[in-house]
Amino acid sequence: MRFHGVNLNLLVVMNALLDEGSVSSAALRLNLSQPAVSNALAQLRDHYGDKLFVSVGGRMLPTELTQRLAEPIRDILRQSQVVIQERSAFDPATAVRRFFVAVSDYEGSAFMPMVTRHLAQVAPGIAVSLRLTILPAQLSFPQVTNLLEHRQNDFVVLPESLASPNHPRQWLYDERYVVIAWDGNPRIGPELSLDQYLALSHVVAEFADSRSQGFEGDALASLGHARNVGTAVEQFTLIPEYVVGTEQIATVHAGLARLFVTRFPLRIFPVPVELPPLPIIVQWNRVRELDPGVRWFAGQLQEVARSRPGD
Repeated sequence: MRFHGVNLNLLVVMNALLDEGSVSSAALRLNLSQPAVSNALAQLRDHYGDKLFVSVGGRMLPTELTQRLAEPIRDILRQSQVVIQERSAFDPATAVRRFFVAVSDYEGSAFMPMVTRHLAQVAPGIAVSLRLTILPAQLSFPQVTNLLEHRQNDFVVLPESLASPNHPRQWLYDERYVVIAWDGNPRIGPELSLDQYLALSHVVAEFADSRSQGFEGDALASLGHARNVGTAVEQFTLIPEYVVGTEQIATVHAGLARLFVTRFPLRIFPVPVELPPLPIIVQWNRVRELDPGVRWFAGQLQEVARSRPGD
């Protein structure tokens, strides 16, 4: 198809070259021959009067013009995808579709299993592919935007403080914190005091080469408290492995604690200092705002969130 004298299929090739950084990889992704991709690149260079890509160290890097064109081209292709997939109605009972959801190991363990069980009842043709993000404490606005715009995720579930300002969001639930301890810990009685909490060794989730801790660590620091860190791990779901059989304790999301006590010999205590709740939201790409399937799925996430057990 040509538009203003330009074959729009060339934009698909240019987007693949931007993502892949080589003619051979772009050809493989597009199921085209390398000569076909090279020919398309030659046509693009002729149209724009620019090299568009230069070879550096075996990889094709975009020129300044290509960098300016990258986001508008991706927007065009995303909008085209929405137009092609648009339907007058979305019937979840009969729809056959897969949604890609980026989550941390926390949401992937404590929230998304509830979602998939719900979908099995109301929309058996809907499949979910979970894509683990880098850990929440390492995320930034540009990285969240990248998850939605360049990695072709339909949704990302994350703490509200990390949300991208460029895309719609919807509140799901407020997560709170609790303390877990091995049920044979000899240093804890029926209750956990603040003095005990600060004196005991803690298992913590710590990220980015020990430079970043979880949100609960930042909240404690803002209140003038510091945990006595005994063990640090890079996955929330590893924490109970290092609590059981020891005198160590851990401050974790209440949703995870409910899951942990069904699998490990643990007790749950309130945190002996008031920590602010952690709002959890879902975001989706702004170009899919009119997609009835996307709107429906976001609504299902919120419905499941409302059914979560209370803290």
